[in-house]
Amino acid sequence: MQNFPSGQSGLTSLAAAGPSPAPLSDPEVRPSGLAKAPTGIRGFDQISAGGLPRGRPTLVTGSAGTGKTLFATEFLLRGILNYGEPGVLLAFEESAEDLAANGASL
Repeated sequence: MQNFPSGQSGLTSLAAAGPSPAPLSDPEVRPSGLAKAPTGIRGFDQISAGGLPRGRPTLVTGSAGTGKTLFATEFLLRGILNYGEPGVLLAFEESAEDLAANGASL
């Protein structure tokens, strides 16, 4: 576990003026040796120390319209195109046609 100066975490610094970005750790460092699968999504791989846990299911939750399906679709497309990774997307609310149209827009 990393130790941060008082009032700081790995993502924000709680200064008197409010939260502000703090330096992030090197994305190549993996806490506890956990293997990561890069997402290819700008910024996400950095703040998640390399991507999502490799070989483990990841459940993305949130309210309607928060970008869950977009995140999953972009992760799958970048994984296939950039990293040769397989993946599965389970969607219960959107049709296959809507998902394909969303993917084509990326």
